[in-house]
Amino acid sequence: MKRAWSRRVSLAVSSLTLFMVCLGIWSLVSAKVLTAVAVQPSSLVPLPFLLFVAYEVVVISCHVARILASRPLGFQLLSFGYGPFAIRKVRGRSRFSWNYRETMLTGTTVFAPKHLDNLRWRCVLLNASAPLFVLVIGLIFLALTCLSVPVRSSVDTLFFAAMAFAGIVAAVGLMLPFARDRLNDYGRLIWDAFQGKPTSEVLLLINAIKCQGKQGVRPRDWPHAWLNRAATLTEKTDFPERFLVCFACFYHAIDRRDIQSASRFLDEAVAKANRKSRMYYSRIMLECAFFEARFKQNAFAARKAFESIQDLSSVPRHVWLRASAALAAAEGRFEECHLQAQEALEIIQSLPVIHHLAVEWLQELLESRPVRC
Repeated sequence: MKRAWSRRVSLAVSSLTLFMVCLGIWSLVSAKVLTAVAVQPSSLVPLPFLLFVAYEVVVISCHVARILASRPLGFQLLSFGYGPFAIRKVRGRSRFSWNYRETMLTGTTVFAPKHLDNLRWRCVLLNASAPLFVLVIGLIFLALTCLSVPVRSSVDTLFFAAMAFAGIVAAVGLMLPFARDRLNDYGRLIWDAFQGKPTSEVLLLINAIKCQGKQGVRPRDWPHAWLNRAATLTEKTDFPERFLVCFACFYHAIDRRDIQSASRFLDEAVAKANRKSRMYYSRIMLECAFFEARFKQNAFAARKAFESIQDLSSVPRHVWLRASAALAAAEGRFEECHLQAQEALEIIQSLPVIHHLAVEWLQELLESRPVRC
């Protein structure tokens, strides 16, 4: 209750601050903008396009600032996606691919630390680089707006004003706890670091591990130092993403056939998973069903975990088929198990990135046979 109230207060204060900044910028550029429109009313026609261009320039500037700041701060760029294109580093090599994410207009960058020394404060500098850079851009265009002559160049004046507005408002907004995505809420990440909270470094490590998993790196090859640091920092804290850390540790342990550690991490991930996050909750419960059926041979617990999932549309079909095949094998329905495992294997092998651990599991399910006395 106290956390929810604190979040509402911070959101209200952030919104009020952002509104005051907007009023301040408008008071500085309004005379120039209104003069440009009065001299040439047709200047209003390209105004929406100018605002869109200004927004996209600011977005690109944020990513460029983070990329330029990452190398001297000791970070490695794993993935950069913007629009329909993406560049990803897979096994040490940069590869061009298509960007199918929902962040086509905002872009995305994923970094990995080259070392873990002073990681928290390096993350602070990395997170601060984007808003500071776009703030400088906004102030430069604000000066250009004030120096422009709208009678001679009305469109240029409107573009300068749009860039000043987008740059300054975006910079202030990024520094305030305003964003819904914690990973892009630079203000909260920086403020938490000064309060001694590990939010920025844990989220960076989680994102780096997730990126490696999506690129086909086997869990046993994930840097153990990253997992150990993330697990240690979130072990005795009420960290919302603790279940993601446990889930990553589960994959790392199960790929090394450490069944006891895998079971412990999976149990904690299930206990801490938020049911409101349907995608993550469904994925965790499917892995729980698979683990209970395949490694513990507990068909009852596997069936219970499988039936607790309300929505399967948010998870890949091959994951659902793998869990269902393992459950069918545990219940003695081997023909159904083989059909589902074969379909899941065909789906995985058709993907751009093949996950070898899942392939091994499916091949083991295809080789399963009923026990004959």
